[in-house]
This record gives sequence, structure tokens and C-alpha cells, in this order.
Amino acid sequence: MIVDFQHHFAPRELFKDDLGDRLVLTFDENGVPSYISHSLLYDLDEHIRMMDCAGIDAAVLTSALGMCADLERSRFINDKTRQAERDYPGRFIGAAHAHPLGGPDALRELNRCSRELGFQGVVITSEVDGFFLDDPLFEPFWGEASRLGMYVFVHPALRLNDSPGSFP
Repeated sequence: MIVDFQHHFAPRELFKDDLGDRLVLTFDENGVPSYISHSLLYDLDEHIRMMDCAGIDAAVLTSALGMCADLERSRFINDKTRQAERDYPGRFIGAAHAHPLGGPDALRELNRCSRELGFQGVVITSEVDGFFLDDPLFEPFWGEASRLGMYVFVHPALRLNDSPGSFP
């Protein structure tokens, strides 16, 4: 079985307009390109077509728009990811989106993703809110992911910050 482990997805509802054939480039506050939005992110029929052409049996769905997002967005993306699993049985595998520094609410969402939605893993970025993953602030997240038996997919940070304690 061939599984695409970095398969980007974003629910259509997170875009104001249908993007059609357009590519929309987003810039951060420093003018650095940070994200490209396009309709392929939410066109799951096209995902399946491309997967079939490439010989990919299943894909783990992750969303840059949900990595380290607030609780409402995380929950929405998690529910849409679960819907994609139901709508395309055996083709998509959901990964949880829960902010690793989001406190008790985010840990409850991680728990819901494991127990109710059946997700076996969670996706986070390699740097979160200016902190590296070995910071003690992450201990509750690492502990809960371990307790739930979930793998953690660490996606490269979409943008690196000047982390506290980083080298000059």
C-alpha cells in the first residue's frame, strides 16, 4: 500500500470565494510569501484523481490552516477531515489538529480526535508561537499524545520566529 503522508487539505468553507483556477499568494507581516491558496486544497474529487494517476492508495490529510490554530478552527477542520474519511472510504486518513500550547481545551480536542473521530495521529509545526518543541511548555501536549498512543507528525514551520532562548 502506498500512502501519501503529506497531503495538504483545506475545507472549502475556510475560503471567502471559490478560488477557481486562481493561485492566491498570502504574505506575512514582513512581506514574505507564506502560503498559496488554490482550489485543489478543497477539491477532494481531484485529490482522488491525482492519487489514482500517481498510484497512491491513501493519503493522510493535514491542513496548514489548522496547524496550531485556535480551538474553533481546529475543531472545524477535524470534523471536515473526518467527513472526508467517510465520503471517501479507505482513501483518506485523518490527522488531528490541536494547538500544542492551547491549554486544556486543545488537549480535550486532541482526546476527542482520538476517541470519537478515530484519528491515530496529530500534526503540529516544528516551531509554535516562537517556541521550539523541546520547551517545557509542550510537556502537557507530549504527555497527552503519548497517553492516547498518537503519533505526532511534525511539519516544518510555515514561518520561523525568533524563539526565546534561540542562538544569536
